[in-house]
Amino acid sequence: MEEKGTSLVTAFDSRFTTNKIQMLKVLMSWIPSSQQGMLAVYIKFLELQYTLSLLHRPEAPMPNTPANAIFWIGATAWMQSHAREWMASHLYLGNAIISVAIIAVALMMVTDMRMFSLKLKNFRIGENFERYLLLIAAVLFVGVFGVEGFAYTIILYFILSACMLPLKRQKS
Repeated sequence: MEEKGTSLVTAFDSRFTTNKIQMLKVLMSWIPSSQQGMLAVYIKFLELQYTLSLLHRPEAPMPNTPANAIFWIGATAWMQSHAREWMASHLYLGNAIISVAIIAVALMMVTDMRMFSLKLKNFRIGENFERYLLLIAAVLFVGVFGVEGFAYTIILYFILSACMLPLKRQKS
């Protein structure tokens, strides 16, 4: 059992650390115990630095995890308020729709689609039109539909990102 655990740790180290970090880990057993603590802190610092550099690679976009969570909060609220009666009469179709939604959202999580940022650099309407549009729509959706309005807001966010970013690229 211990060999399997050791091989998993070795596989993790070879995949998610650099050769320099691996050499420092091997060197750890040769250093006096009074200095091992400082070397261990340095190794952890290097591992954190390497992990953060992996997150900032341009070829690996960050998944839209907050958007995914907000969508499922709203979708779950919709299912609790509307779907029970509808799914009782359309059992197989209801399960198919939920399955398609799960697959579609999972694919959106790993796609290379660029989403527009929600941060405001200034308050000009021309430069922040899609942000204001999404904010107004979110207030209306949540005001009219309650918590399930979050799902509609995220769907609109995906649609606006798909439509607006290509238009902005053409302008520049």
